[in-house]
Amino acid sequence: HALSLRAASMGALRSLQAGSLAERLCCTYLRMAPGGSAWLQAALGAELARIADESEHGLRLLTEPMDAYLSLSASEQAEGDRDMEKGEASGLGEHIKVVEVLSARGAALSARCEAVLQAVLLSAAAAPRGVRMLCERLLRRGRGAFDGPSDSEARELALDAGVSVDDDEAGGCDMGVALAREVLVALLVAPALACPEAYGVLLPQPLCKLARRNVVSVAMALTHSVVLAPDAEERQARNEAARWLSIDRL
Repeated sequence: HALSLRAASMGALRSLQAGSLAERLCCTYLRMAPGGSAWLQAALGAELARIADESEHGLRLLTEPMDAYLSLSASEQAEGDRDMEKGEASGLGEHIKVVEVLSARGAALSARCEAVLQAVLLSAAAAPRGVRMLCERLLRRGRGAFDGPSDSEARELALDAGVSVDDDEAGGCDMGVALAREVLVALLVAPALACPEAYGVLLPQPLCKLARRNVVSVAMALTHSVVLAPDAEERQARNEAARWLSIDRL
């Protein structure tokens, strides 16, 4: 009901705006949903353990230029410094060595995101009844949220947000799918990855600092991939939603 009211007043693309009542209610319910912890354990436990194990052997998924630069050898850093002094590279993110590291990390991050989504998909049939009902209702209400003269604007914003919209269906059905996907991934799966302890997901051993940064990177990438925020500022706010779920905040 809160989602429907916000969609009617603010537009469907803002119905899950960070900090809104609808978004807070969804987060609270999903965190406390009966059977949620057991399902997350089955869906994410193996992938979390794999990331933790690979982090012990040097896996780095953070795609930030400075972090990539600091991972280079002393000679490579010196080479990068000289190139920037000569003007051959305007910044860290454009130096060839840093770009190579970022490219490799980006590929590894994409692979981990795909693995997590595949694990969730395989466990979808066993998802808690409440979670499945919430997503089903979002699918049913998808078209209604986009009825009226604002369809063209909603379609344009959806395409700008990276959501595929079918003109023949006026965008309603596709946006219902997108909202359900945002609820499931951005408000449940991603936070549970970023801070599994808060969601009752048990790990064979505590996450080290590097492993924590890696799972937060995966969580943020997944959040960014499904967020329907209609403007850059809101997308950034939603993309950062997983960052506060670090061990330092427990």
